[in-house]
Amino acid sequence: MYIIVKSSLSIHIMTAIDSTINNKIIKLNNDFGNKMIFYPLKKSDDQPNIICLIVDSSLSLVIDIKDDSQENFEDSIGLATYSNVDSIVDTYISLFERSRIQTELL
Repeated sequence: MYIIVKSSLSIHIMTAIDSTINNKIIKLNNDFGNKMIFYPLKKSDDQPNIICLIVDSSLSLVIDIKDDSQENFEDSIGLATYSNVDSIVDTYISLFERSRIQTELL
């Protein structure tokens, strides 16, 4: 946490928001000095439940969440994919940007 607060890094997160998530957003923004930008998504049952992490536009980690009701993170995840291939990372960046623009238009 300390590294993020001291750097010029900004974090963009797109997630479905409920009261629990909203409370965590407030806490994270306080902890990180409002460097986190959230884009709310409407949660639907037909959407895949994944975590996509992109670091410095050069690394990506995508994790499939198979059962988010589990207490243990390892028990809740399915497959995960790590990549440092530019074309793959650029694809995830493009998908994120398109989704972000769509959420802003709603």
